[in-house]
Amino acid sequence: MSCLMKRTLLCLMICLWAFSAFAERELFPIKWSEIETTTSTNPNYVKSLVERLSLPTIDKNLTWDERRLAFYGQSILTEGKEDNKVNEAISSYNSNEYEKALELAKQALTINALSLPALRIAENSILNLIKAGNTKYQKSDAEVFCNRAFRIYNTIATTGNGSQEYPFFVTKVSDEYEFMRYYLELWEYSGQRLVGVCDVFELKETSKYFSEKKIWFDTSRSLKMFHDKMK
Repeated sequence: MSCLMKRTLLCLMICLWAFSAFAERELFPIKWSEIETTTSTNPNYVKSLVERLSLPTIDKNLTWDERRLAFYGQSILTEGKEDNKVNEAISSYNSNEYEKALELAKQALTINALSLPALRIAENSILNLIKAGNTKYQKSDAEVFCNRAFRIYNTIATTGNGSQEYPFFVTKVSDEYEFMRYYLELWEYSGQRLVGVCDVFELKETSKYFSEKKIWFDTSRSLKMFHDKMK
């Protein structure tokens, strides 16, 4: 991860959340029925929380409960409508079309301001443009997207510890890869399988941020979205 703030943010959160599967800390598993009820009955409130979580400077008055409601409630509000733009942005980025990738990522973020892959593409596109000599952008422009992504990573981290008993809760499969790679620095895995409503990865190697050989994600939300599309 290229964000200049990464180490500071990671060190802070490691102190707070100790990512061992056996770490003794309070966990807040997502109760989707409650998130759905709150979001459907008071969508404007959830939207206001999303706006606060997306501010360039962190809103220190935003509680962890509000952060969770913002991120997981946003998934219900948007229903993956940003996915096409995200996929286009990724394709452009992989073709080294960084200006186009940035624009597409920004379009995706107008639909879902908390899209992790869109935030990553926006950040890295700016950094690559700067590296290529483009003077229109500064590193601080990239950090805006990186910092927002880390607020989301920190929020996901409160929902579990990556064990089978307490999986991390995600809104879609892409969250799993973003969280593993850019937050826990888990890049290599030998297998992935669906067990019930959970995705479990067999890790080839651990990191200083996660010491277990398996990591579990509750993917019930993405499964529900998939089944709804098949109806």
